[in-house]
Amino acid sequence: MKNILIIGLGNQGKKRLKIIEKLNYNIFIYDPKIKKFSNKEVLGLKYEFVFLCCTDLYKNFYLKKIPSFNYKKILIEKPLVINRTNSANIKNLCKKKKIYVSYNHIFDDGVSAFISYLKNKKIYYLDFQYMNGTAANVRLNKWRDRGNGVIYDLFPHLIHILMKIRPNLNPKKITSAIKKKYENKSPDFANIILGQKNFTAKFDMSFVSWKNKFTLNAYSKFFSIHLNGLKKWGESSIVVYKRKYPSGIPHEKKILFKGEDLSFKTETNLFIKNKIFTQYNEIDLVSKFINSS
Repeated sequence: MKNILIIGLGNQGKKRLKIIEKLNYNIFIYDPKIKKFSNKEVLGLKYEFVFLCCTDLYKNFYLKKIPSFNYKKILIEKPLVINRTNSANIKNLCKKKKIYVSYNHIFDDGVSAFISYLKNKKIYYLDFQYMNGTAANVRLNKWRDRGNGVIYDLFPHLIHILMKIRPNLNPKKITSAIKKKYENKSPDFANIILGQKNFTAKFDMSFVSWKNKFTLNAYSKFFSIHLNGLKKWGESSIVVYKRKYPSGIPHEKKILFKGEDLSFKTETNLFIKNKIFTQYNEIDLVSKFINSS
């Protein structure tokens, strides 16, 4: 049996463990905060796969701590931000197809369908919202309530989805960025507008929305498409409105997405089957958007 290492047994680590336990691997866990899993010797073993599910503060530490020749491939929970000290290491891992940064929302049934519908279609503008009420939870974790706050936590998901729809993005084209600190030391609300030639995207992110909200809206000359919800929160839906030219009541088509959220399971299985990798330019672009906001 081949070895798998999970670093960090918080929410993300537990989700990965639940999936991996059903597969045919020897599972090792390292989490210095849990006495049972605090044996540093496991970091020196050789692994088929490593799942880096620790806090963001320690991602670069473990990337250096575990030499790349000790594993065939590593999954890192989003986001991974490039800086001067880690750039060469990350670039090398990407070149060898040894790294994957997880943005599992693109494997949500509704998000996947939304992206597919917009492939190769000309869009006027996009309006994305990712909002929840976790301000108090964030405040309890000092490592989360710092820096860019909600922008660091939620904006990368939305940018990653946009990258799948419009690959040629320029973070220097952010025309407006509003950040508010209502309850936390770091921003717990943000509104960002990206304006490019013949295209605009607007993003709202919040930790102070007491009802979870995830919406993706796209508008074009002949149609608009609207995703509401994520399956991890329950039922989600897509509505497509096809324009009646030049005006009038549009034709409406609605699709419901019900059942268990399999995005984590789908992503984990694709990773283990070596079907998904992350390119350096993807990590670099997300990093630049975070730093530009």
